[in-house]
Amino acid sequence: MKRLAKAMEAKMKMTNTLIYWQIVKQLRYVENGTLI
Repeated sequence: MKRLAKAMEAKMKMTNTLIYWQIVKQLRYVENGTLI
């Protein structure tokens, strides 16, 4: 049970990091006035 919780937590952290970086990238592109 605990192992599963830890795995879920690690997965959430990775997902949150990916989402965070996507937002940062989008904000940077908006600042530059260019979009992919």
